Amino acid sequence: MIDETASSEAVETRQQLSVLYDPETGRAVRGHTFVGIDDELSAPDGREARERVLREEIGVREAKRLRFADASSRLRIEAPAELVVTNEAVAARPLKFTGRRADAVGRPRSAD
Repeated sequence: MIDETASSEAVETRQQLSVLYDPETGRAVRGHTFVGIDDELSAPDGREARERVLREEIGVREAKRLRFADASSRLRIEAPAELVVTNEAVAARPLKFTGRRADAVGRPRSAD
């Protein structure tokens, strides 16, 4: 699940996609796009604040086993897609819908 929350109402904004992911599978469990102008959450040095917000959203028990990663600003997501993390790099894996199921197809698309 990915949420988008504006942390500032200014015209020029910065966006930072951050995820909590399962280190065993690499699959993102929770994602959030932080939007603002270099405030505590959207600034490049706001990693700790973004991680804290995501961990609070998901709950203590679940958050303990998950790892945090920031996506590259060059990452482009073509929906529908699943976010995966490999070597702390966030990538989008396209999904193909077959009936009522969504299946990942192909390799993840990385921004790097």
